[in-house]
Amino acid sequence: MDPSAEPVVVGLDVGGTATNVTLINRAGHFLVDRLVEVPSRVLDGPPAALDALVRAIDHALELTGTPRSAIRSIGLDTPGPASADGVLSSRGGTNFGLPSWYGFDIRGALEDRVGLPVVYNNDGNAAALYAHVVHFGADAELRSSVAAIVGTGLGGGVIESGRIVKGATGGGGEFGHVHIPMDGLLAEGQPTPQCNCGFSGDVEGVASLTGIMKNLLPYWLTRFEGHDLGPPHTIKEAAKLVRSYGERGDPLALKIFEQQAMALGRLFTIAANFTDPHAYFVGAASWRPRRSSATGSWSGYASTPRSARSRRRWRRSPSYPTWTWPARAAPPSPPSPSSRGSGRSPCRPGPGRTPAVGGGIRAARPTRRRWWAPRTRRSARRPAR
Repeated sequence: MDPSAEPVVVGLDVGGTATNVTLINRAGHFLVDRLVEVPSRVLDGPPAALDALVRAIDHALELTGTPRSAIRSIGLDTPGPASADGVLSSRGGTNFGLPSWYGFDIRGALEDRVGLPVVYNNDGNAAALYAHVVHFGADAELRSSVAAIVGTGLGGGVIESGRIVKGATGGGGEFGHVHIPMDGLLAEGQPTPQCNCGFSGDVEGVASLTGIMKNLLPYWLTRFEGHDLGPPHTIKEAAKLVRSYGERGDPLALKIFEQQAMALGRLFTIAANFTDPHAYFVGAASWRPRRSSATGSWSGYASTPRSARSRRRWRRSPSYPTWTWPARAAPPSPPSPSSRGSGRSPCRPGPGRTPAVGGGIRAARPTRRRWWAPRTRRSARRPAR
């Protein structure tokens, strides 16, 4: 071990097609200034995927000129379901469908392979912790928060006193399959959303890319005959285009996002009754980037707001396009003084606990009262810049 080398921690975010990697130093600064992806090879089975993780680490070290001896530990996240210790479900998962992944200890296997401590979280919990620490700063260990991560499915995390609430088996914060009231959310004649898990009327059936594809878009296309998102687009292609249509103010897309926002509001109302957190966060994922015909550049969200890629801006590299935050939507009208703090409604968490909304996971100063900023209790101190 080189005693002169600055200690670093490696962050690995494993997805179905790509692994994102970053390095962070003791001061909490990212040493990688871009989105660094390598093929994850999870579809080729555990041996190939572990080889890919080692290559991802080596690639990040090479980019930053960091010696391997400087690594003190590795943070690893993957999509669930998985135990708190990184043992994948015995029934597999969306990205780990091969039988060789069933019940596989991915954390332990990587730790044995590299000979370094490996800390595991599922990707939703990793995103929730990142949002919490960035938002509260030095007060993170004194605060609590709830995060919902909208992607192909819907994940999330509960943070209490700066620590992830994992639960006995790692299932803490799995908000996707929480049932929510559908009265007032569904339009007339709209079927109850069905989830891939077999439930009817849970959050993921509405607030996810799968919910758009399976439930929301097919219904709203029957109400907007001849819409551009109809044929010849397949339903899968059209679902990935809904966001870009919403940014242009398309009525069909806005109906879909209105229902998703209501679903998240009702989820947070339930969460408020259980955890009463200081703040709420919403993360967005799985959006397709779009090319600007004027500039030729790409913009959009990264494919997930996880810890290894949660950056405000990524600079261009030879292999990857430039990613920028999309423009914010118009702010909603503020509540009237007579209604502020008047109690909870089915679509709103409680007084003083408005969710943070916007692209990715945003860290905001509640005292500046931007429209996307989460409100916090009056007792909460302003986080440091």
